[in-house]
Amino acid sequence: MPRIALRGVSERLHRDLRKSATRNRRSVNSEILARLESTFSGRTLDVDELIDRIREGRRAIGPIDTSDATLRAMKEEGRL
Repeated sequence: MPRIALRGVSERLHRDLRKSATRNRRSVNSEILARLESTFSGRTLDVDELIDRIREGRRAIGPIDTSDATLRAMKEEGRL
């Protein structure tokens, strides 16, 4: 298994890693590995795809009345 050495870790970062490792019942090494794995295991964010999905959703919903009167009525009905 490859080995990696980290240099230049600040006291604050090391302290935060120790605290997080303790909370998660892991060693500092395991905490670092878990964080790295979670960073690289997720799907990368495709901003253009996200914007397209938001636009599609907005089109499907249609226009929304956000006038003061409508919002006030919704609040009185307990919908806000």
